[in-house]
Amino acid sequence: MLGFVQAPHPRLPALRALPVPRPRWIGWLGAGCAALLLADTTRAEPEWAEWLVDTEMSGRFDDNANRASASSEQEWDLAFTPRLAGGRAAQLAKYTRLLALLEVGAAIYSREEDLTSIAGGGRLVLVHKFGLGDAPWASLSAAGGYEAVRADQRSGPRYSAGAALGKRFSPRFDARAEYRFSTRFGRDGPRVAPAPGVADDVFDQRAHEIGVEGRFLLTQRLALSGGFDYRRGDFDSNAQDSRFDVLQRRDVEAVALDEAFGGWVYRLEGNAYSPFLRLDLGLSARWSAGLAYRYQYGESGGLDYQNHRAEATVLFRY
Repeated sequence: MLGFVQAPHPRLPALRALPVPRPRWIGWLGAGCAALLLADTTRAEPEWAEWLVDTEMSGRFDDNANRASASSEQEWDLAFTPRLAGGRAAQLAKYTRLLALLEVGAAIYSREEDLTSIAGGGRLVLVHKFGLGDAPWASLSAAGGYEAVRADQRSGPRYSAGAALGKRFSPRFDARAEYRFSTRFGRDGPRVAPAPGVADDVFDQRAHEIGVEGRFLLTQRLALSGGFDYRRGDFDSNAQDSRFDVLQRRDVEAVALDEAFGGWVYRLEGNAYSPFLRLDLGLSARWSAGLAYRYQYGESGGLDYQNHRAEATVLFRY
């Protein structure tokens, strides 16, 4: 899902050969990040450049971490998700700015330890503002990276590209809309023996996502955000006692043994809907804390799942 308050971050590459082809633009992304990070800031162009560092510590609860359709098969979990991002922002023109980031993070799960991962990658964001004051702005972004998961079938590269448009409507309220295309790759199998001829590349997925978000400043330090995301594309779901029913469905694109949750994991193409709320509190010039809630509902040809997520975050920004 899209997350406008805290943007999703790519994952840290493991030092191993990838079993899938890498898009050419991921090389351009890495070259762009390196060029901006190593640029000589004493030159006349760009007009200015500054270093940025974000450190984030989050704890997340998910009441259906395996996205099971049957309520009796749903598995809840708690995850600790630290993240570190560093990079540079450069003023390319009067109203145009370029941001390059290198990011590293982890997800440490309390119950399903096979979901624990380390991840990272790079991101480029080009932002243009259409004038002074409360004029609207637009951005283009590209990101790529790798996530290494203890359950190896879920490991693989992740790529995304998107565009956003936003505006400040008053001193207390601003809003934005965003589109993103994302794709990920995983390892094939392990194959399910009773399913000859059915693909087992469950974690090769792609999706289109759109979302809107509004942010209202309640006080000088307290902000309330809310929005809605829509996703059209592939998603994976876990089945345990009901796993043999999966093979009777024509809309199942791939199925494999699930190394993390047990039973089977399968890939479907469908729709997902996700409203969310977030409360952010500024603790100082560099420290902030946040609480967030997100409801997710996914469906494909009569098969659906839903989950509730709650998250607490502490952020240090330099």
